[in-house]
Amino acid sequence: MADPIVHDESTPLFQNDTSETLYNRREPSQVETLRETIESNPPTPLPIRTVVVMVLLIAMTPLAFEVIFPFINQMILEVGIVDSPEEVGFYSGLIESIFAFVSLVAGYLADRVGRKPIILWGTFATAISTASFGMSKTLLAMILSRCVGGATGSVWVAVKTVMAENTDKTNQGKAFGYLTVAYRAGQILGLPLGGLLAHPERNFPFFRSKFWIENPFSLPCFVAAGTAIFSVILGYFSLNETLRSKRKQSAGPQTSETTHANNGGSPSLREILKPQVVGLLLSNALMCYVSEVIFAF
Repeated sequence: MADPIVHDESTPLFQNDTSETLYNRREPSQVETLRETIESNPPTPLPIRTVVVMVLLIAMTPLAFEVIFPFINQMILEVGIVDSPEEVGFYSGLIESIFAFVSLVAGYLADRVGRKPIILWGTFATAISTASFGMSKTLLAMILSRCVGGATGSVWVAVKTVMAENTDKTNQGKAFGYLTVAYRAGQILGLPLGGLLAHPERNFPFFRSKFWIENPFSLPCFVAAGTAIFSVILGYFSLNETLRSKRKQSAGPQTSETTHANNGGSPSLREILKPQVVGLLLSNALMCYVSEVIFAF
């Protein structure tokens, strides 16, 4: 039996495939060892219940963040914050950015209060702040509601921590892939939700009442808030606490990575900010900056 052939980064792209120079050969013993390693370490099954709850919860932050984008300019004009459309840009940018600016709290608290309470209370507060934003009549009310939503909406940090603590190296890639899809889905759904449901009294006879006429931007915010509250209820009954110091009893076997993380304490900021990590953070920050600038136009 011929030795298996392997292509690598040094393999020429446009060369006859029959040429012996194309191939690097591995010893049969190496191939067999690799096969045995894969077969003896199959991927750990994902905790489906936890994954479903995490997917719903992580989608709430971008949904609440994006839902106001389609109508914020019109809302600022109709509420009377400004008199001229030329002045809208500054105030809409302020209201939109304040949400992200204050999203620095949940990750710190999750390591001290516990993952579950931060995720559930944070998502619930995001729902309340989103609903209140739709009924805001002043600039101060808008800013305060977005501050509360941003501070509590950063629970996605704790969600990712819970996902990491419920998975291991064999299935983390798939689990975090689902989280990424859910986050983007929240962004995608938030924009049309805000656009289609704003001013419902103009499009749906059922909403032609005094409340909806006086609060024409509340319906999309109510829908986003209701979805968030549903996720909180589901999480309350389905989610287990993963922070070791806050669990009353073990919820099941832990992975070696989880045990080490829970027993060893949190690493220092200097240990975390390695050159590779700093590079990834800067790259992600620049990518987000460029995408938001393009989106603003």
